[in-house]
Amino acid sequence: MFDTLHMAAHSFSVRQLNNNYTSSCIQIRKSSNNQTSDIGFDDSVQLDIAAIEAFINNDDVYVVIWYNQTSDINYLSTYLEMTNTGRQPKFATSGVVNTYSSINIPYFDFAGNKKMVIPSGH
Repeated sequence: MFDTLHMAAHSFSVRQLNNNYTSSCIQIRKSSNNQTSDIGFDDSVQLDIAAIEAFINNDDVYVVIWYNQTSDINYLSTYLEMTNTGRQPKFATSGVVNTYSSINIPYFDFAGNKKMVIPSGH
């Protein structure tokens, strides 16, 4: 999608938007021990749910960082993050990834006071 469009400064998605982007999509954190893991994309350019499920066991999981997939070199270091664990969006409950049931697309639960921000200096 963004392989030919070079005007987007920020590109955040659970799908790989740029074929040239080879880094991770998100960083997740397990609630039981605060261990984190960077998660990329599978062969169908979707968020790698199998890698997530292998990492999370039966834990609640939260999104720590959402990486920017832009092709604009000036913004590659930009990302969304939430270092306050109480404000991180929930991604899985008891080892089950949050999905919209009718279309099986993962989502981040921003209920309550949850959010992600661009860190200062980026």
